[in-house]
Amino acid sequence: MPAYDFPEDLRAAQLALHQTRTAYEEYAAILPWSAEPMPGWESEKQLHTTYQSGKPDSPGYGEDGLLA
Repeated sequence: MPAYDFPEDLRAAQLALHQTRTAYEEYAAILPWSAEPMPGWESEKQLHTTYQSGKPDSPGYGEDGLLA
């Protein structure tokens, strides 16, 4: 298996990309599902499946676009 000697700036950029993506996913996981306050909902169970979808109430984002 050949070993490639990638330039250090390319390796640093790739690491920064992975760190940024991880930070984005962590932040997105705590955001409400709606930017504006909205009531939650729950669907009826569908025939031939155990999946039942729904969402809790969403408080929306704050004035600055962050969490309320």
